[in-house]
Amino acid sequence: MSNFNPPANGFKKGQSGNPKGAPKKDESLTGLLRAYMDETVNPEGKKRKEAFIQAVAKHAVKGDPTLIKYLWDRLDGQMKQEILMQTTTISILPPKKPEEADAETLADTSEEENDDSTGKI
Repeated sequence: MSNFNPPANGFKKGQSGNPKGAPKKDESLTGLLRAYMDETVNPEGKKRKEAFIQAVAKHAVKGDPTLIKYLWDRLDGQMKQEILMQTTTISILPPKKPEEADAETLADTSEEENDDSTGKI
């Protein structure tokens, strides 16, 4: 990386170090929506967002449960919910080694493995 050495007399007073500036970015949907909601809709100067809030509040007062919950959560914040979790301990034991198993169990399994419909091993 090369070192930036400003001119001996420095930058001109009041001039930016990057006169062209950063390239303009495309506007996001949120930015476009905010610009749209900030526009006025009637001669009295009421903005769209004011009309929107009045319409939402009007429907909430009429009893729309979704809008009532939305407005309540926006005004007072959502209630804190406590989550209770139960834990269960499960012990997993390693399988028994053949020498630890009963002689009777080993005899039963060996006969079942060797039994074939033809009678051959």
